[in-house]
Amino acid sequence: FVEQEDIFKIMEPLMKELTEKFSAKKLVGLEKDGRFKKISWREAMMKYGSDKPDLRFAMAIEPITDLVKGCGFSVFADVVKNVGAVHALKVDGGAKFSRKGIDEITEIARAKGAKGLAYITIKDKGELQSPIIKFLGQKLSEQIVKHLGAKPGDIIFFGADVWKTVCLSLGAVRNECALRLGLKDNAK
Repeated sequence: FVEQEDIFKIMEPLMKELTEKFSAKKLVGLEKDGRFKKISWREAMMKYGSDKPDLRFAMAIEPITDLVKGCGFSVFADVVKNVGAVHALKVDGGAKFSRKGIDEITEIARAKGAKGLAYITIKDKGELQSPIIKFLGQKLSEQIVKHLGAKPGDIIFFGADVWKTVCLSLGAVRNECALRLGLKDNAK
């Protein structure tokens, strides 16, 4: 019987050849052996919020449910208590988004089922700015920033809901932020 891997072995070389012959685009995301990178549906949804992720940029969604379990921010704590998920998306250079821009990005998340979109902005001297810091506390906020590797000039967006809603909404936020920051290189 023909297995999935048999189809991959036939189609991958064909796709590579067609791309190289008829497109100026370069293949990205290949493994060391030259094969296409394979990721499971669950991993794609968790990291990129889509089952067809744009891998031209590296921005990944991180689960932080365990980090915020029992925190003083009821939005996060209630979701965790109800077996939901809390994920975060660090956007390098996103601190330059205006309040209006953040509101527009929040509407994109809402269109995917999110009830809202929390955020923390890391200012030039490393100070944290966000309406949720007073609920999370300075220590936990700093812990989250450190965990995500955020630096001055970055913004962190948070999703808290059932797992799939969090993934889809932050996936839409990821794509919108990449578009606004010019990370979608069409030459790739």
